[in-house]
Amino acid sequence: MPWAIDVALSAKTTGWHYAQEIIWEKQNAGGCTIGTFRKVHENIWHFKRKNAKTFNLGDVRIPKTTHGDKSVKRRKDSTTQFLGANNSVYHDDGMRLPRSVMRCRNIHRSEESLGHPTQKPVEVMIPFILYSSNPGDLVLDPFCGTGTSLVAAKMYGRGWLGIENDPKWAKVAQDRLDATVALDCSVSREAQGETDLFAE
Repeated sequence: MPWAIDVALSAKTTGWHYAQEIIWEKQNAGGCTIGTFRKVHENIWHFKRKNAKTFNLGDVRIPKTTHGDKSVKRRKDSTTQFLGANNSVYHDDGMRLPRSVMRCRNIHRSEESLGHPTQKPVEVMIPFILYSSNPGDLVLDPFCGTGTSLVAAKMYGRGWLGIENDPKWAKVAQDRLDATVALDCSVSREAQGETDLFAE
């Protein structure tokens, strides 16, 4: 939290606007915890440029967990804001936007782990790549570590550019990208066995 303020102020002064915060909840706490609550999450902050236009909501929507059809038409005397102008209609298609909390195990001691102390699962990166870029777009990671975000970008037909100061991890990222095969994006994510990170 102390440096979150610095990040927000720096983003604002360089033309980036805060959009949202997402919480990645892991399965266990990290580090030593003495006298404080056990931290089992990481914060993901989404900033965007003023004129940003790519927000692929349809690529990250998930089946709703509630029952019943919630389609509704706005009455003239209604003050409901999300429906917009008079006579507008909300059609419940059984899908919804994901929650602001995602649940995914970290990868320590897993087959995906490459030994980097802060390596993220590819599964965590995929929704953000799909949401904020289109096939053929360039994804830049200026602190790419083992290349997790770049692997997700390559899997889904995006270009990628990574910067890593440590030659050891730069080599790991390059080898990892060389071994990554792009997916057939005409096949649904569910059919490819992706799990629902945002399920309640």
